[in-house]
Amino acid sequence: MPSWETHREIAEMFGIDRSVCNEVDKIIDSEGKNEVQWEGVKDYIKIKKLEYLTDDGSEVKEMIKRHFWHHDCRRDDVPCFFIKAQTAYDNFGDEGLKAYFLHHALDIAHYFRCPKYFGIEVETPSKLTRSQVQERFNWTVYGFSRKGICLYELRDYVLTLNPASVVCYHVLTNDVFLIEEEHKPLDATYKFNDRVKELVEDVKWFLQDNFSVILEMIYNNDCKKGRLGEL
Repeated sequence: MPSWETHREIAEMFGIDRSVCNEVDKIIDSEGKNEVQWEGVKDYIKIKKLEYLTDDGSEVKEMIKRHFWHHDCRRDDVPCFFIKAQTAYDNFGDEGLKAYFLHHALDIAHYFRCPKYFGIEVETPSKLTRSQVQERFNWTVYGFSRKGICLYELRDYVLTLNPASVVCYHVLTNDVFLIEEEHKPLDATYKFNDRVKELVEDVKWFLQDNFSVILEMIYNNDCKKGRLGEL
């Protein structure tokens, strides 16, 4: 993944405040099992529907810490991915969500720009024409999945709530998700609403319009220096 400094530089190009990007990076890359990381993000988690709780929400946060707060969360961990997206929005609004999706897209782009770190056989951009580089870049960010997901899949994720993940009920809201309630109590299906999907499209067009500069920044800041990024 790119370093946090690279994330901040590219986010700033996109019009995202560096401090917002920095805090969203913390949310994405932190783990509940790392106490130092957890202390830096736990207060960002907003709890709702307290009528079902026995306290002020600390029990839900503890469940999130143990079961739903993992590094990155892009790989088959839909509840964690949704909770972190909601957390980014609750604290930083649309700008936070843009930073959230941009971070994940740049992580995937880093696989393409620095293939030697990940064992991926990809032709080096210096041997390709500009159009070939853009085509390959688009394929990587939007259609490529190496035990992860592409940007379109981030947008189209669906989570079906069940008793095992009922903690999500206390976090996810209509501001970020389209929530379709089922017949049984607390049963529901969550997916990003149309407004959020538009934000993802904004990220897509920003990446496509600036792909050469972005790839060069990733390479110069991280790949050439042998950096894999921060946790």
